[in-house]
Amino acid sequence: MKENFKYMIKNWLKWDRKSLIFFIIRVPALVFQPIITAYIPKAMIDCIE
Repeated sequence: MKENFKYMIKNWLKWDRKSLIFFIIRVPALVFQPIITAYIPKAMIDCIE
């Protein structure tokens, strides 16, 4: 499994480096976006009270 992952990343870097960088940035953004979207209204309500 580890060898397959290393092979995939190595070839991905060879073929298209920009898409890997985009992927590394986009995935955490997609994870944190709903968390932030849910937290902002709660923070605003807490500030009002």
